[in-house]
Amino acid sequence: QKEYDDAVGHYRKALDIFPLNNSARFDLSRALYRQGDFEESLRELLKVRESKSEGAFTDLYNALLPEIDGDGS
Repeated sequence: QKEYDDAVGHYRKALDIFPLNNSARFDLSRALYRQGDFEESLRELLKVRESKSEGAFTDLYNALLPEIDGDGS
């Protein structure tokens, strides 16, 4: 649990400096998910979605969103 607490803190600091870094935002979302903070994790994922990021990262995000949002099978 402590490692996820540390990770969340580091990702938040990175986003303070580089707020458009979707890779850091996605990793923050994963760390929050692993902490059990599903609502905040989803909020961070939705911020990535709103940024209309392109490429493989977006494909990965789109693949994971249904699972986290509860729509996955």
